[in-house]
Amino acid sequence: MSDLIGVMASGRVLQVGPPADVYERPLTPFVARFLGAANLLDGRSVGSASPVVMVRPEHCQLNPVGACRWTWPGKVTSVTFLGADLLAEVACENGSLLRVRARATVGARPGGDVVVGASEEHLWPVPNADPPEVTGAGVARRSTFPTE
Repeated sequence: MSDLIGVMASGRVLQVGPPADVYERPLTPFVARFLGAANLLDGRSVGSASPVVMVRPEHCQLNPVGACRWTWPGKVTSVTFLGADLLAEVACENGSLLRVRARATVGARPGGDVVVGASEEHLWPVPNADPPEVTGAGVARRSTFPTE
């Protein structure tokens, strides 16, 4: 991989930086979704001044044992087996749909009640909205906002 990557949409450069930085700290929701699965939440729901907050599925926990600053109860809607891991989609009671990548040994099953947890350190306030010309620019716009 390169020392720097750039993400463009509709002929516009949205972000340039080291790959890990762009992945972990995207500047727009489009960049977050373009580089991988991203749970995008209403920032107000976690006390953020930013309108959108991101947490990657690998930074979420199912039925967290330790202290997680943020938790969302919900019901598992689907589970995809990925070998040692699984990807669970959880319909949360607040209306959000969250994806969680966890060890396959957690035993999540569709229809099961769970709690999704995330620590404060893994929530990233996405600082900018998508520019108007970027909306619908080739990456599936799958929002986790309950109102969309």
